[in-house]
Amino acid sequence: RSRVNAVEPGAFRTTVNGAPAIQEGRFRQQSRANELQLRLQQAGLRAQVVETQRVTPPRPTGEIVYQVIVPGSSALLRSRVNRIEPGAFRTTMNGEAVIQAGRFREQPRANQLQQRLRQAGLQAQIVQTRASATPQPSPIRPTPPARQGEILIMIDPGHGGRDPGAVGRNGLLEKEINLFISRRLQQTLERRGYRTALTRSSDREVDLQPRVAIAERANATVFVSIHANAISLSRPEVNGLETYYYSSGRGLAQAIQSSILRRVNMRDRGVRQARFYVLRNTSMPAVLVETGFVTGREDAARFQSTAAREQIADAIAQGIIDYLR
Repeated sequence: RSRVNAVEPGAFRTTVNGAPAIQEGRFRQQSRANELQLRLQQAGLRAQVVETQRVTPPRPTGEIVYQVIVPGSSALLRSRVNRIEPGAFRTTMNGEAVIQAGRFREQPRANQLQQRLRQAGLQAQIVQTRASATPQPSPIRPTPPARQGEILIMIDPGHGGRDPGAVGRNGLLEKEINLFISRRLQQTLERRGYRTALTRSSDREVDLQPRVAIAERANATVFVSIHANAISLSRPEVNGLETYYYSSGRGLAQAIQSSILRRVNMRDRGVRQARFYVLRNTSMPAVLVETGFVTGREDAARFQSTAAREQIADAIAQGIIDYLR
C-alpha cells in the first residue's frame, strides 16, 4: 500500500471478487482509470482496471486499529508531522490535543511510522482503539464540471464519519461544526447567485485525496476547507481565528480572515502559510479556515449557538465574494 500511495495518495485495502486488493482509484471515465493504471505500471506495480456496477465494499469497521499520534497541536508541529506523513490532522484524545499521523489495522505499519517520526525528533505514540461500525455511505455524486468562465465554489467540510476531528468542551464535535457551517455557507452563496458544491453533505468519512479529486474534476474556481481548531482542554484561554493557504490562496485567505473579523467578535490569530494536503494538491486558490477552538472557553460558547455559527458562515461567504469581485 505504501508503494501505491507514493504514486497516488488515498489507496486502501479492500476485496474484489473475494480476493484482497489495494483500491487506488474509482472513476466513471475509463480513460482516467487507464491513465492511473499506466502510472502504476510504470512504477512496477501490477495495476488492473476492474469494471463494477456498484461501490467496492468499504474498509471494514469494528476491529482493532492502531493510531499513531504526536502530543501537541501547534501549526508548526502539524507541519513537521506532515513532512513525514502527509495528511496529519489535529484531534483530541482523552481530553488532550494531539496530531494524528496515521491509522492502521496492522501494528507493524504503525510501528514503522512511529519509528520514522521519532527519528525526526517527534514524540510519536501508538494508541490502540476499536473502530466504530458505521453504515456504508452512498457514493458521492460527481459535480458537473464548471464551464469556462463559470464560477464554482468548492466547500470542504473537514473530517466526518469515523473521523470526528477535534472533540472539545461539552462534547463539541469538530465534524458537526464543520458540516453545519459548510451547509450554511453553501446556502448563503447560492442565495447570492453563486454555484457551489460540497465534498461531503452528510456525516461521512472522505479521505483527503478524494476531496482534492472532487474539486479538480469539477474545475472549481476556489476551494474552501472548513475546520475547527483544538488544543488541550486544560488551556481554555486559547481562542481565535486562523486561515491557512499554501501558494495561490493567499488573497482568498486574507479576504476571508478580514471578513470574519469585521463581523464576528473573536481573536485574530492571523493568516498563515501551511503545507496541508488539500492546499498543496489543489490547482485552484485554496484555503483552510480554522473557525475557532472547540477547546477554548470563548470559541466553544460561540460554537454552541446556532446564530453564531450562521454568522461565521455568512462572514466566510462575504469574504469569498469580496475575493471574487
